[in-house]
Amino acid sequence: MGTLTQNPVLGDAQAQPSIEEQWALIERVIASEQFSRSARLRDFLLYVGKQSLKEGCPEIHEHEIGAKVFGRPASYDRSADNIVRVNATELRKRIESYFETTGASEPFVFEIPRGGYRLVFRRRLAEHPENAAAAQPEPARETAASETAAREDSRKFRHLLRLVWPL
Repeated sequence: MGTLTQNPVLGDAQAQPSIEEQWALIERVIASEQFSRSARLRDFLLYVGKQSLKEGCPEIHEHEIGAKVFGRPASYDRSADNIVRVNATELRKRIESYFETTGASEPFVFEIPRGGYRLVFRRRLAEHPENAAAAQPEPARETAASETAAREDSRKFRHLLRLVWPL
């Protein structure tokens, strides 16, 4: 989500959306096409959204989500059952997809940073065509892409060489 501010936590209260605005945004995301066919991900987002908006809510734990969202017993073993982590990865992708497409004009965005399950709300940076071009010049992207392709070609060549000429 390249249009987000750099700081993951908003420092001043003026930039922070109200609880009502945050909840309305969560509801718009849940009602979007990205979540229309996945009740599990909707439930997951609803749960972490409600917990994140609670005043003074501590960290949301994987075990808690497994039990409350996915119906796992209180004694379930997180190391043997990765349902929360797998669904969290998909949830993050769909949230990102929403803000890149349907929600591209939203003034605020949120994400679930890796390593946790709390929603983080941020003001979207205003995009101006002249600033976007200056911030990421086209040749720089082409250079990075060509360097990546060259590295991949080099890896393939070394692999083929090992197959043909074993040491």
